[in-house]
Amino acid sequence: LSEVADIRLSKRLTESASVLVADANAMSAHYERLLARYDRLTETTKRTLELNGNHSCVLAMKTLFEKDPVDPRIELFGRLLYEQAVIA
Repeated sequence: LSEVADIRLSKRLTESASVLVADANAMSAHYERLLARYDRLTETTKRTLELNGNHSCVLAMKTLFEKDPVDPRIELFGRLLYEQAVIA
């Protein structure tokens, strides 16, 4: 996914499948929205996508990957998890 800076397993997620997090020194999503509203945003910060390694969706992706690393459903699942994190 080109929209994220990194993808990693989360140590804090227990129920959700995924979450987007910003680096400690990065601009918050709220501040980015404010700057964009007033046409002051020059670039957006890429977030890190954290995945819950115990979630059934992530486990299904792992199973698919182990069977066939180029299975196109893996990318579809990844996109879905990213988009759910954006909505959340």
